[in-house]
Amino acid sequence: MKGWLKKLLAPAEDPRKTYSSVQERPQELLQKVVLARANLTATKSQLVAKVTQAKQKHEQLQSQSTQDPFVLQIQETVAQEVKGLEQEVVELEQEEQGLALIEQHLTTQVEALSARHETLEARHQATEARSQARRALEKLPGELAEVGMALEKAEQMSGNIQARTSVLEHL
Repeated sequence: MKGWLKKLLAPAEDPRKTYSSVQERPQELLQKVVLARANLTATKSQLVAKVTQAKQKHEQLQSQSTQDPFVLQIQETVAQEVKGLEQEVVELEQEEQGLALIEQHLTTQVEALSARHETLEARHQATEARSQARRALEKLPGELAEVGMALEKAEQMSGNIQARTSVLEHL
């Protein structure tokens, strides 16, 4: 019973400590998504530049009016490369949009977790303040009793002094 009571009256563990490690995980994920999106954007830009180069090469080959089967085969290969690169650009754009949605979702989650953390911290501070107030109130009856006893003693002393004074006046 005594151990149970001690645990009940012991100061509570600060929940903010537990929360800080939990809050770091979504922020780390968000940073990874932002980095992945930046890398994807850079790759897409490079790919777009390659598509432009391939199109120019294809136009140069098209401008050569020849019936040479080798040149025609190169023209066809370059045309296929251009289509393939354009398809990759489209796929990268879709991935980029997906990462943007994930980033937005994680940002919202991080903000929500932060708001919950602030609420938790405020609740913890309020609980601490309540606890301190209760401890102060618990001491109050004892302190009031001490003050009451001191007042009684002062009244007794005052009564004794009045009695002495009155005896001295009668003498």
